[in-house]
Amino acid sequence: MKRKSGSSSIKWDNRELGASEEYVGVVEASDEIEDALNEACRLTTVSLRLEDELLSELRFIADCNQVSHQALVRHLLKKFVVSQSQI
Repeated sequence: MKRKSGSSSIKWDNRELGASEEYVGVVEASDEIEDALNEACRLTTVSLRLEDELLSELRFIADCNQVSHQALVRHLLKKFVVSQSQI
């Protein structure tokens, strides 16, 4: 397989390549596809009770970082677990 050149790789990382709207779209996933993705990523659905203000702030931060609030919470929990396991 041919490897990307360094400058081409940088353009992908900087979103100069591959990020235009003509190549981006939303696909509605069926329950079967979502289940398969969750299984492949080894994700489990959990339910948390959060204060309204905390959830609003998490959603705002997630929007600023262009990620879902679920992905943000998952990232924060991973960072916390790693930091605690190093104690």
